[in-house]
Amino acid sequence: MGLDIFIHTKPFIDPTAPTQEDHRLSRYFCNLMCLWDIKDINSDLQQIEDISGVDLLPLYHMSQYVYLEEDEIEFYLEEEAVSKSDRRGVLRDIRKGKKILENNIDKVLQTVTALIEKLNQVKDLPWSLASTYSEYMATKENSYFSHFTIDINKGKNNNFGQDLRNLKRFLEYAKRCGVITVWFDFG
Repeated sequence: MGLDIFIHTKPFIDPTAPTQEDHRLSRYFCNLMCLWDIKDINSDLQQIEDISGVDLLPLYHMSQYVYLEEDEIEFYLEEEAVSKSDRRGVLRDIRKGKKILENNIDKVLQTVTALIEKLNQVKDLPWSLASTYSEYMATKENSYFSHFTIDINKGKNNNFGQDLRNLKRFLEYAKRCGVITVWFDFG
C-alpha cells in the first residue's frame, strides 16, 4: 500500500476512460508533489525548477489546493471535523484555493509542455540533482529521473519523463472534453 495521486477536473470527466494507462501518474510523482515544500531541504522539484528555468507554481498550486463547489464545502467541513472556531479560516483558505485554481488548465498545460521541452535537453538529469528524494533510489543510473525521454514502464513505476508526458496527455484529453480546472488529490 502507498499514497497515490489523482487528477480531478471541473467539469468532471471519468478518470477510468479507456486511455487511463496513458494518463497514470506514479507513486514517485506523488511523493515528489508531497515533498515539494518541506522546509530545510532543496527538494527535487525545486532543483528541477532551477535547472529548467520553468516556473512550476501552477503544479504546486494543483497539489496544495482543493477545488470545492459551494454545496460541497459544508460536507467537507463536517468530514474533516473542522471546529466552529476554525471554520472561518478554513472557508477563507478553501475560497482562496478555488480562486487560484479556477480556469488553470491552459497555464498547467503550458507549464508541463515547457518543462518537458527543457528537460529533454538535459543529458544527465539524475546527476544534476543533489540527493533528496532521489537518494531513496538504488542508484542514480536506475533512478526515477534517468532516461527522461524514454517511457520505461506502465503504471506505478514510471520515470519522471513518462509521468510528465502522461500528465500532458491527460491535460490535452481533458481540454478536449471541455475541462477548465484541474487539481491533484492524494489518497
